[in-house]
Amino acid sequence: MDILVIVVRPLVTDLIRRLTIIKGTFQRLSPHANTRNARIICINRRGYPGTTPYTAEESRIITSGSTAERNRFLIEQGLNLATLVDQIIKQCSLPKERGVAIVGWSMGNIFLLALVAAIANEHMDKELRKSLQYHVGGILLWGM
Repeated sequence: MDILVIVVRPLVTDLIRRLTIIKGTFQRLSPHANTRNARIICINRRGYPGTTPYTAEESRIITSGSTAERNRFLIEQGLNLATLVDQIIKQCSLPKERGVAIVGWSMGNIFLLALVAAIANEHMDKELRKSLQYHVGGILLWGM
């Protein structure tokens, strides 16, 4: 495998209408990825069906938190996503420099930007930062 594309998907509120779009979009990409020696892994972020729900406090921050609280929340989400991406890279044994592209889709773009900001955050583990800087060759904000 030469390329790994990780897609950060949005929180879906209208499941009946949107799930059809989500499922169909990424299923159609798979055969094209295979012919190009690539792999697509979709990450459902928290709050999405089948994932860990937000706590009551996190939900409060999202809906009515102060600017400072929301900033801290997004930094934490970026650090969590960075850690997950790094674990996926290690699990897939990706040796290739710049072989990972991370794509944010729709509202998932907010969390992709939080991941990018986390790389510059002083609280990020140095080894994690080094691994992401080595493996991630690009980001794409899709469907703004």
